[in-house]
Amino acid sequence: MKKYLLVPVLLLISLSLNAREVNFTVQINNLAETSFSVSILEDVISREERSYVFTLDGNAQKAFVLQLDKEEVLTFRYGSSIFQLIVRPSDSPVISFDGYDVLSTLNVSGAASNRAFLELQRRFPQSFPNSTYSNTYLPLTLEESLVQQAEYLSEQEYFAMLDRQQSEKLSIAGGSSFLTNKIKSETATYKLIHILANQYQYTPEQAKSKARNVVGSVSLNDPSLLKYSFYTDFLTAFTYVNHLAVARNVEGEEFEYYEAINSNLSGKARAFMLSKLFYNTFRYGQTELIQRKYADFKKGGAHTEYTSKLDILFGDRVQFNEDGPAPNFSLPDESGRMVSLGQYKGKVIYLSFWATWCKPCLKGFEKSLSIRKELQNMGVILINVSVDRDPSVWKSTMSRVEMPGINLLSSDSAVLRTYDIGSLPVYHIIDKQGNFRYLSEGFRDIREEFQRMINE
Repeated sequence: MKKYLLVPVLLLISLSLNAREVNFTVQINNLAETSFSVSILEDVISREERSYVFTLDGNAQKAFVLQLDKEEVLTFRYGSSIFQLIVRPSDSPVISFDGYDVLSTLNVSGAASNRAFLELQRRFPQSFPNSTYSNTYLPLTLEESLVQQAEYLSEQEYFAMLDRQQSEKLSIAGGSSFLTNKIKSETATYKLIHILANQYQYTPEQAKSKARNVVGSVSLNDPSLLKYSFYTDFLTAFTYVNHLAVARNVEGEEFEYYEAINSNLSGKARAFMLSKLFYNTFRYGQTELIQRKYADFKKGGAHTEYTSKLDILFGDRVQFNEDGPAPNFSLPDESGRMVSLGQYKGKVIYLSFWATWCKPCLKGFEKSLSIRKELQNMGVILINVSVDRDPSVWKSTMSRVEMPGINLLSSDSAVLRTYDIGSLPVYHIIDKQGNFRYLSEGFRDIREEFQRMINE
């Protein structure tokens, strides 16, 4: 499993040639802070924000200009107060409030469709800081208090609370389609979170069925809503629940999420969620999924608004070809005896690259100990290659962490270059002919899959 360790890379989107200058005026009575900020969600895949900070310098009024090419939801922060506005390129917003009582005194003119939006924020102020309810690959940031309530309230109590709030919010929203979609998507998201928080009460299929019932009032494929985080958060929570019904994949959890998205979403919503998964796996050093699935995703050119940005991000990092024969190597074991990969041709091999300083590597050995022993008993050859420089540290680590199989040491970078390894851990399956192999799509039993390779 190819992995690269990368610093976070954000996708930058340049404004289109149709962007217009929007003039803002902010009038603050009773200054309580020396500055305020405005941020725009620049890209829903990366969650990158375009942010601006404006200094007041003792002045109660501030005028500024932003370029917008489409309707945007802007987030304003003044001290501990936070509010959002809907702004179109044709607007000229004039915003006023009291510095010591922002929300209750907030008034906006020159920007349509904000009366109901602002009333909702007054009646249901956002709770900050938010909590992250996610794994590395599909981050999801939610309101912390609602996540906590999902963990101790019964389904009946929690759903009833959310339904009451939704009814109140919809009565305020009036006929606004934006607010209606926002309210319904957020209600569905937190109901899905309740299923996740209490997943021990259900079988995976029961959880999946409940999720289908929850999302009945929200479209699972509405391209017009994919620019809003409230909708993509809903799709993410839906994917979390469906992931419960996906069998464990020895190649990595990212492949499980790929299957959950591919099997339960369609159209542009599926394309978006797969792009989000590709982006985050690459960001956190996992390129196996991209190497295996990204080319098929790009076929037909249907999702160029996503692939054009991902191509720039990935660059040549996904060029390592893992089809065909696995490169041979010879390395010493604990006793100094040279062992080559080629001498096990005719056997199925599970090859692991790791290091003593790599915590995910050591955790991986601990978590997979049982299945590794089973594979070894079936006749699979386990080869564990450490890339450490110090043999004594290598041997010391193996004495305290159980690592079934043949343990080898690569103290130079030749094997790393051959296998184009950028970060650790890395795992490969090699068949009896010495070629790279992968577990089948939608497999349900790892042991059965390896046994099939052994029997070939």
